[in-house]
Amino acid sequence: MIEDCIVTGIPRSGTSLTAGLIRLAGDHHFGNTIPGNKNNPKGFNESSEIRNSIVKPYLRACNVDPNGQWPLPGRGDLRPYPSLKEEVMDIMGESPWAIKEPKILLMWERWSQAFPGAKWVATERDPDEVLDSVVRTGFMKAFKNKHGWGSWLAIHQDRLDSLIANTDCFVFKPSVALSGDMSHVYDLGSHLGVKIPHKASQELLEPSLWTSPKGNKNK
Repeated sequence: MIEDCIVTGIPRSGTSLTAGLIRLAGDHHFGNTIPGNKNNPKGFNESSEIRNSIVKPYLRACNVDPNGQWPLPGRGDLRPYPSLKEEVMDIMGESPWAIKEPKILLMWERWSQAFPGAKWVATERDPDEVLDSVVRTGFMKAFKNKHGWGSWLAIHQDRLDSLIANTDCFVFKPSVALSGDMSHVYDLGSHLGVKIPHKASQELLEPSLWTSPKGNKNK
C-alpha cells in the first residue's frame, strides 16, 4: 500500500526537485500546484491551497513570520492544531497524496501527529550552498547577506535533525542524484513504494539549474 507523503527541508535545499521526481512516478496526487518561475524554472510542485490556507495561517497564529523567514517559531511556540487532518483532507481528498512544503519543517510535529502513517522525505544540502542560493533568491528578504541568514539556517537545521530522528524519514540529497548516481533516486522510490522512471528522472535532473558556492544559477 502506498502511503501519503510529506516532502520538506530547509528552503533552497532541493525540495521542489525532489517532489518533482516523486511526481514522475504518478502514484501520488499533488493538488493544484504553483507553476515555475525564474526562481524555480521546472515548477515548485507545491500546493498553493496547503500553503495559503493551512501553513501560513498556522505560522501567523504562532506569532511568527508566515513566510518562514524571520522570526521563526521555537518548539514552545507551536500551538495545537486539532483540525489539521480534516483541513488537509478537505483540500487533498483521497489518499495517497504528496505534499511538498519547506515551511512544514518548522511545524513538523503537528503534521506527524495528524498523519502518523505518512512517509516523510527530507532534503539535505551543503549549508554553504543553501546560504549561497538564499542570498540570490528574490523572495528571501529577511537578511541581506550570508552572515545575517546564519541564525535562520541554524534553526532550520535543528528542526531538520529532529524530524529525521523522530519520523519514518528518507533523507534525499539532490546533489547525489545530480552527480549521476541514479541509485539514490531508486532508493527514494523504494522508501515510498513507487517506481520513479529512469529516463524522465534524468531529464528532470538538470545540473545547470543547481547552485553551488562556485556555481552559476539557482536552486
